[in-house]
Amino acid sequence: MRQTSVDDRLKQLVDMFNMIHADGAQLRYKRKRMPLIGEVLCKYVHSASPVDRGALYDILLARVTWADGTRVGEVDATVFVDFLKGTFVWSRVCGVDVAVPDSLHRILLM
Repeated sequence: MRQTSVDDRLKQLVDMFNMIHADGAQLRYKRKRMPLIGEVLCKYVHSASPVDRGALYDILLARVTWADGTRVGEVDATVFVDFLKGTFVWSRVCGVDVAVPDSLHRILLM
């Protein structure tokens, strides 16, 4: 089954990122009227293309801010993209599933 929107999943990943980086500034996910399509997000996350990477940053910068409302910079977005790369299972991109590594499961169960 294909998901058309992965906004809820991406918000969960922002929350997981915050749990892992609990000692630093926290991120906040803000929904947009236009849903985020999982297939597009996964393609951009795993792409080596500078054009795709720019599109990914535009998507994230429009949806992810610091908890105080301050805009996230491109360097900070890069750290979050690296986190996303570790959580997306490329073999399941067509199904738009997001897998959580075992290390994150242990953190979430604490």
